[in-house]
Amino acid sequence: MEQYDQIGARLDRLPLARFHYRIFGIISFSLLLTGFLSY
Repeated sequence: MEQYDQIGARLDRLPLARFHYRIFGIISFSLLLTGFLSY
C-alpha cells in the first residue's frame, strides 16, 4: 500500500509544461463544441 502513496506524491510533484496546457485546452474546447452540437 505504501507504493501507491508514493505514486500519488510523485504525480503531484510533476511540473505542468506548455504541452499539458495545450492538451487541456484542446480537450476543453472539444467538449464545449460537443455540448453545443448535441442540443
